[in-house]
Amino acid sequence: MMSYHLVLELVLTRMQFLFSSDAAEELKAAISDKNHELILIRDFNLVDEIWGESRPAPPNEPTRVHAIKYAGVDVASKLSFVRSQLDENGCDTVVISMLDEVAWLLNMRGSDVPHSPVFYSYLTVEMSTATLFVDSNKVSEEVLEHLKKAGVKLKSYEAILFDVERLAEKGAKLWLDSSSVNAAIVSVFRSGCDRYMRKRGKTERQIGKEASSDDPTTKKRGVQNMELNGLYKASPVTLAKSVKNESEIRGMKNSHLRDAAALAEFWCWIEEEVRNNVALTEVQVAENLLEFRRKQDGFIETSFDTISGFG
Repeated sequence: MMSYHLVLELVLTRMQFLFSSDAAEELKAAISDKNHELILIRDFNLVDEIWGESRPAPPNEPTRVHAIKYAGVDVASKLSFVRSQLDENGCDTVVISMLDEVAWLLNMRGSDVPHSPVFYSYLTVEMSTATLFVDSNKVSEEVLEHLKKAGVKLKSYEAILFDVERLAEKGAKLWLDSSSVNAAIVSVFRSGCDRYMRKRGKTERQIGKEASSDDPTTKKRGVQNMELNGLYKASPVTLAKSVKNESEIRGMKNSHLRDAAALAEFWCWIEEEVRNNVALTEVQVAENLLEFRRKQDGFIETSFDTISGFG
């Protein structure tokens, strides 16, 4: 019996937008000692080449304002908290890429992802401004006025990289949650930092993954001993979003009560159907449950498709 061992030098390509910075770094480290190389692609997608013109269009569902009676805290107050965290951590800007965090912070909701009230977007919060990167077709006049009132401006979804690059080239210290921010954003930030330091006449540089204090020489946040740093840690929104206020708690309780009422109607209906020897399929059962839920005030969509079965 013969055995064969194949030694392969592998070049692995990945779209920078599809993976977090941490995930890309972990893969890079895992394959580097096996003569494999990870190449992150920014402007070329192999999957797109296969799709060609038959690729489905991206979601284009409208966004909506999440009423203050449900949110409990207005956008201005939430942004003020984030800015206090920026100041406390010596940062100029935070880049937020988690869709649930963007929706929570801006008191907005969307329907781009089935069963999830989120919309494709990025958000940057600076000390005096905030920018939402989203397809403008998704933003109604009501939503636009809502954002304007909170001092949030709009830019196209694709403009996020240009803005991150611009901030880095100005010497801004960015707060990046590398467990969620994609590799493209981190890569562009580091490239911008390189250019910033070259402009300052530095021949050797290091872009660290730890917090740094202000440099008294340059008066720039994130510049320490003539080296530029980003802050890589969990987003300030993560913890804030997890602590529910009274309005949010009340909303969760009320929604569960309404859903319980829908389920009570559903069980009553199905028991009557069984008593009358009506043959029901799993699909029919799921569709009827959805109809009972749709009758409840405030219903928008389910949190997941009904999983029904019999046996």
